[in-house]
Amino acid sequence: MSQYLFLLTISPVQSFIDQARKAQDLFAGSLLLSDLCRAGTTYLKEEHRATIIFPDISSSSLPNRLIVEIPATDISLDDIGEEVEAHIQDFFDKAAQTIIQQKKLNKPPGFDEQIRQHLQIYWAGLPLEADVSYLQTFQNLERLVGNLKNLRAFEQLGNKQGETGRKCSLTGERNALFFGQKRPAFAEPNAKVLKSFSLDEREGLSAVSLVKRYYK
Repeated sequence: MSQYLFLLTISPVQSFIDQARKAQDLFAGSLLLSDLCRAGTTYLKEEHRATIIFPDISSSSLPNRLIVEIPATDISLDDIGEEVEAHIQDFFDKAAQTIIQQKKLNKPPGFDEQIRQHLQIYWAGLPLEADVSYLQTFQNLERLVGNLKNLRAFEQLGNKQGETGRKCSLTGERNALFFGQKRPAFAEPNAKVLKSFSLDEREGLSAVSLVKRYYK
């Protein structure tokens, strides 16, 4: 065999795009998801000589998935997958840290944990074999990644009871760590109040929602 077909998807799409209160959230969430996909695709092209099948990285807006052909090398496909997954996560981590620095914020407890545990990245690869059609290989790969999503492991946030404070206004899932007014009851004790930011008085944002709100 000389090549592999490799597919990777980035989730959750809903919290990046669908869960938006302002046009700013919608735009920034779509841009962030595009940049995450671009980071993974570019990494595979530059580091592993991958041929990009999808998407067209010259486009200003990219989807949450990529498909490439990777030449067979001494590096295992598992190692390549773990590398690109780590690269995408690192891109997200750095984007979050950049916003914290730009806004001159002290990170509240739980910020790094929410960022680190947000992305769900699934990937798989199959050899391109002469006796199996390209279409069949692609369909098998789609099923394989779909099965991986169904078997995904959930990681507990916070203590054994999970996060128990006031939830994010946008997602309703993670604890709100940043507020537009004084810290409300049931919020994390060290949550930050951002009176000078473009947060509505009643808004409370998680780490991920803050990043989405102010990303570029």
